[in-house]
Amino acid sequence: MRKILNLFFSILLIVIIKSLAPTTVVGAPTNCPCTINDQPCNTPVSSPDQLTFRFDFSSVKDRFADTNFKFVFPGTLFYEPKATIEGNKASLTTDRPALRVEGAHQVELRHESGALACESITYTVIPETCTITVTPDKPTFQFEDNIAITIKNMPWSLATLKVLELTGPISKKEQIPPTMTDYTLNVGQLKAAGYYTITVYDRLIGGSIICQKSFSVEGKGGILPPPPPAPGVSCAEVSDVDKEKCRKCVTLGETYKSGGVWTALGCIDVSPQGFISWLLQKVIGIAGGIAFLLILYGGFQILTSTGDPEKLASG
Repeated sequence: MRKILNLFFSILLIVIIKSLAPTTVVGAPTNCPCTINDQPCNTPVSSPDQLTFRFDFSSVKDRFADTNFKFVFPGTLFYEPKATIEGNKASLTTDRPALRVEGAHQVELRHESGALACESITYTVIPETCTITVTPDKPTFQFEDNIAITIKNMPWSLATLKVLELTGPISKKEQIPPTMTDYTLNVGQLKAAGYYTITVYDRLIGGSIICQKSFSVEGKGGILPPPPPAPGVSCAEVSDVDKEKCRKCVTLGETYKSGGVWTALGCIDVSPQGFISWLLQKVIGIAGGIAFLLILYGGFQILTSTGDPEKLASG
């Protein structure tokens, strides 16, 4: 009897010790796949307004009893925010200024126990890739200001021409040599008051926007005419479902290079080539639908003709 009791208490003691022992198994940290602002962590981040970190901890999750992870930034005191868990990914979105200063920074994913889950990652914040400066910053044609547009930090290219386009009451387009990263365009006097937009594209045809800036030219007496109302439906009148699509439609370079007009039929390109392309797509789609219905109607007549030659001929 005593042996049975000793065996029972021995087993009970082992169970208690195991239950009290920590269940987190700490091993060597792993190089977890990670992204910052949806780009690989080794990609420099350009002057971000906020940072979104994501670590894929699927390779280390078996080492921990739970997914209570936190982000740690060595060198930044009193900031260890809890991670948001989505499947096997831990994420954090922050606009903390100390983490967005130009230079190299470190970020780690740790378990709440302090154990390092993923290897420390070094990310780099760099200046904005492309900046546009208008001189003077508030031009007027009353004083016959000569306007200069300076672009800096454009991406270097070996063979692709970049394009600078000025749109507004007066339009202008200039080609930029591919190897130039800084460029100055002396526009001279813009003798038309209004709102202007400078857009730099990464190639001559069908290019993506590298950077963009809007400015205004005041008229006589410093009075600036109101911006022209956007044609089509105002985005304020659009349902919440389509409001974001409408905003992108009327913004230069978002949906179409020259902007668009939001209508009951959706977004329409305002450029002549774009409008013709849109119209042809709609016409071809409608004609195809009509042809399909006629084919169905003819097939129905043939099936129901019951051998009548006149019905077969009409089908």
